[in-house]
Amino acid sequence: MSFYCKIDEFHEDLKDSNAFLELVIKTGDSLRTYIAYSLKRENVKTADILLVGSTNPQRLTAVIDPKAPDDRYPSDFDVGIVVSETFDKSEKENLLKKIFPQAIVSDKCGRLEARFYKDKFPVDASLLDEKEAENCLPLKYTLNFAKFDQDQIYNIRFLKLFTMRNGLYGGYTRGFKGITLEQLVVKYGSVDNVMSWLQNQKNNFESGNRPSLLDPIRKLNLLEYLHYDIWKRLFKAVNSYKLHGHLRAVPYTIEGWQIDHPNSHVFGLQSSDSDPFKLYKEVALMINETINENSPPLNVQYCHLVIPHYKSNQVLVSVSELNSYQMATFRRKLISKWDKKKNGC
Repeated sequence: MSFYCKIDEFHEDLKDSNAFLELVIKTGDSLRTYIAYSLKRENVKTADILLVGSTNPQRLTAVIDPKAPDDRYPSDFDVGIVVSETFDKSEKENLLKKIFPQAIVSDKCGRLEARFYKDKFPVDASLLDEKEAENCLPLKYTLNFAKFDQDQIYNIRFLKLFTMRNGLYGGYTRGFKGITLEQLVVKYGSVDNVMSWLQNQKNNFESGNRPSLLDPIRKLNLLEYLHYDIWKRLFKAVNSYKLHGHLRAVPYTIEGWQIDHPNSHVFGLQSSDSDPFKLYKEVALMINETINENSPPLNVQYCHLVIPHYKSNQVLVSVSELNSYQMATFRRKLISKWDKKKNGC
């Protein structure tokens, strides 16, 4: 299979992914029906059950690469359960555990979330009273700013597949978030216009000026925290499209990363935990511990990200600026720590 294709083949891939949207709608309906039944069983009055994010049926900007293995789906369901009553934190936790007995309930940014899988879809569900719902940013965005026409939806999904295939998508990889791609389309329109704008940002970026795109709610720069490596690879991918009409034809893998980073040492870590946020935190902590154990401490510049997007339990560690001996030492110690953790030591 060729690494690159022309735009007609890319459009065909996007068309093939439409069958996935039918599954998204079916799964979302099933989730909402189950939650409504569970709340009724617990005698809880519900104001609304909202799907927040790309799987919202009125938004539906979710996409899966039809050429990717289906180990898990990269689109998740964020569910806002708005209830008419007010519960304290302990009551919310107990209620979430009753509704979702298979879930892990934890605090995320001051809000309790139940995290679990529905078939191959990750699900995050929050319980909110009506006042909390008014101040919930994802709900605000979905209700007030995520209303797109069919052309906009298609362009957003095109950009999602483009960024996924180039390893540029995902908030926890410090790549592009879905809201960022949506707002690029809202502001600049067509895919070609967005690509042209991104291409024109190279000089600004290289001179130290961060490109800017404002969040419609908080007016914060959605591009502020994109990793430097993301920008470098983005400009390469955009130029390939704009100058030669080339689009990446295959999912992004460790091999793709190695091609993009020929001077880096690359290896992968596997985990049974599919929570990418938790996984990232654990890997970052372990890397820092490994660096500081050496005397003198190693000067490591590293990137770690979850790839491919359909394997959220795989962490790639890419290390630069080490000689072969230092790399062998670093890798041996890190993998030893990781194996001990996996084995519960």
